[in-house]
Amino acid sequence: MRILVVDDTLSVRIMLASLLRKWGHEVIEADDGDQAWEIIQREPVRFVISDWMMPGLDGPSLCRRVREADFEDYVYFILLTSRDDESDLVEGMNSGADDFVTKPFSRGELEVRIKAGARILQLQQNLAQKNTELSDALGIVRRDLEAAARTQLRMLPANAAEFGPTRFDWLFSPATYIGGDSLGYFPVENDLIAFYTIDVSGHGVPSAMISFTLNRFITPALCRLAVAQDKDGRALSPERVVECLNQEFMDHGDDSFYFTMLFGLHEPATGLTRICQAAHPHPLLVSRGGSVEELGGGGMPVALLEFADFDSFEFVMQPGDRLLMYSDGVTESISPEDVQYGIERFKEFLRARHELDTPALLQTLRGDLAGFRGGEGFDDDLSVLAMQYDVPAA
Repeated sequence: MRILVVDDTLSVRIMLASLLRKWGHEVIEADDGDQAWEIIQREPVRFVISDWMMPGLDGPSLCRRVREADFEDYVYFILLTSRDDESDLVEGMNSGADDFVTKPFSRGELEVRIKAGARILQLQQNLAQKNTELSDALGIVRRDLEAAARTQLRMLPANAAEFGPTRFDWLFSPATYIGGDSLGYFPVENDLIAFYTIDVSGHGVPSAMISFTLNRFITPALCRLAVAQDKDGRALSPERVVECLNQEFMDHGDDSFYFTMLFGLHEPATGLTRICQAAHPHPLLVSRGGSVEELGGGGMPVALLEFADFDSFEFVMQPGDRLLMYSDGVTESISPEDVQYGIERFKEFLRARHELDTPALLQTLRGDLAGFRGGEGFDDDLSVLAMQYDVPAA
């Protein structure tokens, strides 16, 4: 180990240097604090043994300067002193010294204290190495999560998608890189659109993995289970799809896992819409005039109870109506004062801004939630699916 010996007494410096070399250390010598400071700045020094009393820059002042410099590697500092008063000890410790050796010192005591200092420096070096390895590992994880986040966004449907008079827009913001919220929409057959929004319990990677799986599982073929033809025409039963998902995802091996969802079918030609609500927040129907109505009856979560019953409700959208489907990350956003955003605040927001087009409404909502929380970022995954219905073509 390289040790810097600082003492204005030549005989002491020679004696110390001789001992240190005998013990296998490399020695650098300085005859005062100013010279020592110059050496420390230009050469890698991690261990200093310095006399207390020296002309110019004394031992405690040199130590203080080392600490204030905040070098990348820690410098272990031993002060040599003939002082043994308590106030002197306090002064030395306040200057940042790690240890003291009282003059005249024994060789055994000095060797033991140097070995103790060397162990501390080795521990610090090991810790720095572990921190570097941890930082590298976290960098890999972060890059993987960023890639997963891009994949999750690519799995979402195209924004501003139009199916005749019906248009879908969405807002999506996971609490971490990736999240358990998901949404989608696609044609099932002529003049019939399936749509859904899902909130998987928990956050982060475990929830996102289930969300990915659900996105792949909900296909037009599955959604045709909800459509039946009889002599009276087409019957829509979106609860059949939710029942199928409930059976499929019951055997997941995690008693704390479940998800809430809305799954619906919509006829653009007539505005007829039928939705199965599985414990997801009540969708809000905003009329052209700005009135806001909560729809649905609640329902049970999916993949929680094997024999859960699911039902659906039906309504007809009128030209100018807008349906908002959202995760509880909206209404359960918390302010710095520990107050929830809440459903009533959300409904008032929609009433006050009902004249905005849907993309502007969703971006304004994001800003309103960020302002309510006191900054960007959310504690829970945030997703909103908006369905706008206009006048069907003749």
